[in-house]
Amino acid sequence: MRLQYRDGRLLENGFVAGYVNLHESGELAKRADALWEIMSRCRLCPRECGANCHRGQTGLCRSPGTRLFISSAMPHFGEERPLVGRGGSGTIFLTAHF
Repeated sequence: MRLQYRDGRLLENGFVAGYVNLHESGELAKRADALWEIMSRCRLCPRECGANCHRGQTGLCRSPGTRLFISSAMPHFGEERPLVGRGGSGTIFLTAHF
């Protein structure tokens, strides 16, 4: 595969990931701030236990506070066609480092 660049960004087959535009517009920072707020009364998983991750409280999911890492991210094609489109709806898996 030949690497391509546009406006200093690496492109794969002419595709620019949506998060790049979110970052450039400042929207990604807003969403990160909202996530940080959610973690003060944790509602990240369906259990919504309310643990204060900032203070190291371990919730029902047993995540160690704010030490979550992205273990993988990839296109996801297992949803209905309107959600998937041509590039997939996307999925992110998190892992905790103890």
